[in-house]
Amino acid sequence: MARILALLTVLLGLVVPRAEAQAPKAGEYFTDDTDLGFRVKSPKDWGFFPPKPGDPHMIGRYAGNTVQVSGDERLELTVFLVKFDRRPDEDGNPKRTRYKDLKSWMNARLNGAPVWNVAEEKDFKAGGVPATEYVFTGITAKKTELGAYAALYRLSPEVEVALVANGPGERKWSKYQSAYKKLAKTFKPVEIEAAAPAGPGGGSVREQKRRMLQDQANRTPGWRLFETENYFVITNSEDDAFLKELMGRIEAIRAVYEVDYPPESARIAKQPGEEEEEEEEEVDPDRTVSERADPMELSRTSVVRVCATRDDYLGYGAPPRSGGYWSSFHEELVVYNKKREEGEDATWETLSHEAFHQYIYYFYGSLAPHSWYNEGTGDYYGGHEYKRKKFQRAPRRMRKDSIKETLREGRTIPLKEFVRWSQRQYYGENDYGLSGFDCYGQGWAFIYFLRMGKKARGWNSDWDGILGTYLDTLVDTGDLDLAVDKAFEGVDWDELETCWKTFVDKQL
Repeated sequence: MARILALLTVLLGLVVPRAEAQAPKAGEYFTDDTDLGFRVKSPKDWGFFPPKPGDPHMIGRYAGNTVQVSGDERLELTVFLVKFDRRPDEDGNPKRTRYKDLKSWMNARLNGAPVWNVAEEKDFKAGGVPATEYVFTGITAKKTELGAYAALYRLSPEVEVALVANGPGERKWSKYQSAYKKLAKTFKPVEIEAAAPAGPGGGSVREQKRRMLQDQANRTPGWRLFETENYFVITNSEDDAFLKELMGRIEAIRAVYEVDYPPESARIAKQPGEEEEEEEEEVDPDRTVSERADPMELSRTSVVRVCATRDDYLGYGAPPRSGGYWSSFHEELVVYNKKREEGEDATWETLSHEAFHQYIYYFYGSLAPHSWYNEGTGDYYGGHEYKRKKFQRAPRRMRKDSIKETLREGRTIPLKEFVRWSQRQYYGENDYGLSGFDCYGQGWAFIYFLRMGKKARGWNSDWDGILGTYLDTLVDTGDLDLAVDKAFEGVDWDELETCWKTFVDKQL
């Protein structure tokens, strides 16, 4: 009878109490022997996520399962490794910091509760290093109590390292606190290995970037560093065939960018409101190589982070609805292998699109064209087809299908308005009710039409210079409205609109 009931439970999907997430056990050591000088055991089988470039406090974090903390609230169990490094940099200047101490960092960055309050505090030693352990309590927005544990290690007067972890509160907290405390007790100082000599002048920009990235990779469990002629690829993927193709593709699409945007034409765009320099800046002979590097030399140190799965991609901190992105702030292009969700072709389209944004950033500096130009051009390259290790122009099928449907339904935006739309309007906040997906389709189709030029039936040669004039004006002035005025000066909008729609309907 018991066996029959058990079988019915499985077959009928009867409600069974969900297994509680286990508190972590100690796994392998996390070791930093090139910068801070410590090691501590990590949670066994938890995934490791490196910090985003430039984060002055995060060393990395380990993510475990989610645990139910109330009827409809779940919490992702996380162990953070955090630093408070007040040592001066190579030039003797104070390092950039964002939070003055552990408590301020926790209240800004530890997930689960908006405010964490100290419930217990006790000094101890770990591996001979003076430390303080803290127990915090926090309350979620739905009034559920949570717990957090932190151990702060004082490696020197200028360097502190902390292990911080969260968990459910009240009766469930004790087993998590005990597990985190065991991890904290494994902390030990280690000798810092001497860095490889930099060579005269610190080495080239690429050599400096390589040393920095390799050092980071060495301290990032599960992540590896590869490089091509112009790119550094950081990845936790173990699919070497996929990585080999990715590295071949990104160099091949760059060769296409370099035809359309020749490196010798690179220059820094003027920013809105920026005044002309009255006289040329003097070159300081003591400045480093990287400070005097030309834009395209810097572009040859481009970083591509490749996450093995979408979960890894989101865990790294990617925008939830994105499929890949370029961050000019972090100077990092981030993608993942979409094989399971959409197929690898979707990965390649995203890579070619986002790598355009990355290339243009170094080519022109912080340039922010209208979205029809910026995203439309990214999608233009995203549609290129890879054959015999070279790219050829081709329509991007997803955008082609989208714009044909939008045109058929009579929902396209008049081009005269579309070319002045803000990013917010382009992303869906517009009076026409068009979604961001629809706008991406129209932006791609307009760029594809303008780049096809004379192949479009009814093409007017006066339109030949639209794209070049738009970009040159924007680079020279930083004025978006003026760039549109100059690019479309004298254009008969009705003629342009009719020709474009005919192209979309009959030639795409």
